[in-house]
Amino acid sequence: MTDKDYNDCVSKYSDDVYRFVVYSGMDRDSAKDIVQDAFISLWQKHSDIDVAKTKSYLFSTAYNMVNSNFRHLKVVKQYEENVFKETVASMDESFESKDCLYKALDNIPSIQKSALVLKDIEGYSYKEISAMLNLSIQQVEVYIFRARVALKKELLKMN
Repeated sequence: MTDKDYNDCVSKYSDDVYRFVVYSGMDRDSAKDIVQDAFISLWQKHSDIDVAKTKSYLFSTAYNMVNSNFRHLKVVKQYEENVFKETVASMDESFESKDCLYKALDNIPSIQKSALVLKDIEGYSYKEISAMLNLSIQQVEVYIFRARVALKKELLKMN
């Protein structure tokens, strides 16, 4: 096959191959990619292919690419479903853990709870917490220590 024969194949068959791929169920952008890949494949093997067989070569190559694309999409969809299931399961576990934590925090005295939340969840320093709660730094340290001990006991009761 010469360069002129290849160019003739492009002008003759590109629309037909494109319509075939679209009617096979591919979206228009994917169909364009497949047609382009089929012609690339034809060009890479142009010296081995008889001009009379180029049409069948293009259609069979496009057909194989469509099937390959569908298999790939099926695998991707299965993967996404599995990842989604695992994510939802881990989120459920996370929500259960948060529920337990909130229930345990409800059983701690409010001043201890406030100090603990400000320190461990919000990330404030002892000095900032003492200013917010109008306590000395030593009182904040004691309240946080007691809150952690009480929280641990409450969580152990729940399990």
